[in-house]
Amino acid sequence: MKALMVFCMIVAAVAVYGSIDHEQLLLGVSSSTKLSPRAHSFIQYRNAVDKAAFEAPLETNFSASALNLPVGWKSTGFYNRIDGDVCYVWGDLSLIESRQAMRLVEGSYAIGININGHLVAYDGTSALSVPSWIPNEYLVSAINIQ
Repeated sequence: MKALMVFCMIVAAVAVYGSIDHEQLLLGVSSSTKLSPRAHSFIQYRNAVDKAAFEAPLETNFSASALNLPVGWKSTGFYNRIDGDVCYVWGDLSLIESRQAMRLVEGSYAIGININGHLVAYDGTSALSVPSWIPNEYLVSAINIQ
């Protein structure tokens, strides 16, 4: 019953909020799905930003060159910003890439897709508002650094 409710919430959110392809939404990320390099890069970037934010919470953002990223890591359109006590990391990933990234860090931090100002997590829950400067349908990670 709970799974049906979550499914209905996700379908309703997509119907109300926008342009995410319904077929893509229903595609799961199985253990046999090869991890996307962009999903992996996003998590590496997110982890490096989170670490830097805890070490220097008075900064407002971090350039990729200032982060402790693996040798050869390439910037692929990921962004970060500290707003108040929250460090946001976001990027434009496909829905499949976003789901892979969310599954990699499932349960560790608030991470999900921005759907009209609400962070929608992997399980379909939406408990966090997303600032308007983060584009709709982007993957977002948000942690409190204070």
